[in-house]
Amino acid sequence: MNVALDNLVHNAAKLNIDPDSIVLADDSARAQIAAQVAIITTDPPYAGQIGIAPALKPEQLTAVLLLSGAYDIEAVDFKGDYGWFVKTVLWAYSGTRNFLSDKRFRLVSVTNYVTGAFPPSFISSGNGDPLAPQAVALARKLEKLGVRVESLFFPAGYSPSLPHEYQFNLDTPAGEEALDRMLAFISASVHAAPQVAADLVASELGGTAWQLVKFDGGDGTILTPEDKAKYTFAFEADGRVSVCIDCNRGRGTWQSPGPKQLTFGPLALTRAMCPPGSLDQRIINDWELVRSYTIKEARLFLALMAEGGIHEFEPLAGAH
Repeated sequence: MNVALDNLVHNAAKLNIDPDSIVLADDSARAQIAAQVAIITTDPPYAGQIGIAPALKPEQLTAVLLLSGAYDIEAVDFKGDYGWFVKTVLWAYSGTRNFLSDKRFRLVSVTNYVTGAFPPSFISSGNGDPLAPQAVALARKLEKLGVRVESLFFPAGYSPSLPHEYQFNLDTPAGEEALDRMLAFISASVHAAPQVAADLVASELGGTAWQLVKFDGGDGTILTPEDKAKYTFAFEADGRVSVCIDCNRGRGTWQSPGPKQLTFGPLALTRAMCPPGSLDQRIINDWELVRSYTIKEARLFLALMAEGGIHEFEPLAGAH
């Protein structure tokens, strides 16, 4: 992960990303890795013990999202039905059979090593997840250290019980709540989030919302969604844009540098696998290729660069 971050920073211009507003997000075992990288980034002595030079400066790491993770090796159940499997995995991961007695491997217990310099954090686990107590303990430790924490946990009696990685089931109220809370947390945390000059967003698009009618590739290709309401763009006046792309939701930025000109910035999007026939990949692939727009007869037309096609939208029902 640290190597990947180094690649992002050194290729920020090519990738059109802001290297000063990095958010780490991951789940399950990878949530522990994300938390460990956050400590490496913000705590030089810990980085020295691990033996990894951080790719980011502390101020570049804006926030972390930790979902259904394991954060304390001493809290792992090695006696349950899957104890043998957990031991085998950690043996392979650590490179030593007696990993519990390895002083260096104890550094994986991130709850014991977080400091007040840890970045703002969103932490969540389901009430049916055996790892939930570890998430609660980490959240409480960070709060005591003065770190801004937003947590999403559920009462023990919540029904139906929410399993490991419940956040990715968007067919449940809890999954939808987690998504909404995560998007709001990211939006509030990214300090470089679109402080776009007023003249770049002072267009007729600000405050409007649309749903997809069709895509015309200009080569005879016509694609229409089965449900137009599943493909929506909502342009906010401050340069943000909220989208629904079939089974995924996200937020990005937009600007209009000149009359009828339009470009989109990076899109933060959930990663659910949409059903066959979805137009999600078409829209995602075309996102940063949009170069201009036209509003004609109450329809919005987004034109791609190099005459790559046009996305046609109609006003979203109930939108102003």
